[in-house]
Amino acid sequence: MTASNMGKAINSLASFIFSSFSRYPRSPSTVARMDANQYRTALRALRLNQTTAARFLGVAVSTSHNYAQGKSPVPEQIAMLLSVMIHLKIGPIEARETAGLPIDDYRGGRAKE
Repeated sequence: MTASNMGKAINSLASFIFSSFSRYPRSPSTVARMDANQYRTALRALRLNQTTAARFLGVAVSTSHNYAQGKSPVPEQIAMLLSVMIHLKIGPIEARETAGLPIDDYRGGRAKE
């Protein structure tokens, strides 16, 4: 899957999940601003390390490290996807299944309850 297709898949998944429930506690503009600390916290909540998160999100490992260190801004789609996954308590495998995407061989976790 190309980076462009992965980006489209992430957008599609985020849109699907976001529309699947009506009581979202935060506005999309709040979700869109994710700083480095929030990114690291989201990964911990989803039991992902930066390398596994990079594979799941379809970005380079160095890009995931840059998000975590505040060297690059976390894109709105990624911030929304991670926030929605935490809210729904689903991990990467469940997210990919929900979106109808193939399950990779990466090892992902489930959101902490």
